[in-house]
Amino acid sequence: MKDLYLDCEWHRTGEIFLLGYAHSVKHFDQLYDHRLSEYMVDEIFNQVTGHVYIYGPDIKMIEKHFRLSLRKNFMCVNLLTAFRREYPGMYNYKLSNLEEYFKIQRKTGVYKSDINKLMIDWNNEAHRGQVLHYNKEDVVNMIRVKRKICGEVGLTRKKLEKYRLK
Repeated sequence: MKDLYLDCEWHRTGEIFLLGYAHSVKHFDQLYDHRLSEYMVDEIFNQVTGHVYIYGPDIKMIEKHFRLSLRKNFMCVNLLTAFRREYPGMYNYKLSNLEEYFKIQRKTGVYKSDINKLMIDWNNEAHRGQVLHYNKEDVVNMIRVKRKICGEVGLTRKKLEKYRLK
């Protein structure tokens, strides 16, 4: 099974400017600028033989931006919803809070508290690398948090399917 983990960054207008994706912690890539196209997004999804995992509204944003029907064609699971229901007791289910709880280190946490800075830095070539690294940490740490929670509560792939986005 080849799963896919996604995280997008977008403007307030809903326009996606960065899509990070991974099949595992070690197999990560990003689409932006000329590579961020419907063709390239299709290529990513053509490799999926398992589940598609996101943390929040990213699938809806991708569908809207690229006019795709991903939820109909793939097992898309919102881990935010799954974790809220299967891992009760946290005061907050933001990915950054779960990273902190599980002691998963992050180098680019500044954008978690200031989304406007993310936009400003994306448009500044000298700081764009920080935004790219932030997005990478979002995707890779989502995988790490999923492993931790699923391991602790025995949350299997099959059980996650009840959180399929419709």
